[in-house]
Amino acid sequence: QFILSVVGKLRKLRRMPGDELSFRIRDKIYGYCDRVRWRGGLMPKLHFDAPVGSLFDDCCLLLPGSKWLEQQQRQSDVVTIPARVSSRTKTLINDELDRIQRRCEELLKGESQLLGVTYRLNPCEWMLDPKSGHRFEGVYCDGINTHQHGGDAIDVKHPWELSRHQFIVQLAQAWVVRRDNRAATMAVEMIDDWIEKNPPMVGINWTSALEIAIRSISWIWTLACLHSWDNWSDGVLVRQSFGWRVRGVVFSVKSDSLF
Repeated sequence: QFILSVVGKLRKLRRMPGDELSFRIRDKIYGYCDRVRWRGGLMPKLHFDAPVGSLFDDCCLLLPGSKWLEQQQRQSDVVTIPARVSSRTKTLINDELDRIQRRCEELLKGESQLLGVTYRLNPCEWMLDPKSGHRFEGVYCDGINTHQHGGDAIDVKHPWELSRHQFIVQLAQAWVVRRDNRAATMAVEMIDDWIEKNPPMVGINWTSALEIAIRSISWIWTLACLHSWDNWSDGVLVRQSFGWRVRGVVFSVKSDSLF
């Protein structure tokens, strides 16, 4: 089986255009050099001068419907449906609002169903495949083998799915439509916990530019929805602002592998 695998890879390399082969070789060399620098503590430090407050403004500008969201967040009450809306539309809106609240209550219990697997959210194991019980190592991301298909059926999509943070957006939505302070608190705490447990370029959740991009979209929606939340602390704001900008730098570097 090993020999067949090697032969298959050699055939694949022979079919590659010269430019693509050159790019892949260069990318491997750069990845190896970065891994050596990371092990030696020689990776460059990232510094950002942008004000923390601009984080919310940037997210709102990128969010579809941001004008409605800004108007809604000026109000202290929950979402109200205009009188001119038809009864059928009102029913659809109320059903959606109820769905958001039900989903919020499910998440507040500390568990979530993703890909048919139950994930524990408190505490959250961001590098764990809950189906197999395998925990990916916290080493430099380019040194992690994402295709580990042994007898224990390790699957990288499980920690990736959790770290896409799409369920956190649902918590932020509950704050917008119901002013549920529990939901806003949990959303902020989970992003803050992810930043603490997933340092830049360390672990399985930094291996894919696509996953970084999806997580960034979730953060945009979450932070824009929580723009007017009153319980932001200075420490959390600084960490999330730094984490957001680190994500942009890393994605710009790794995104070449998508094309």
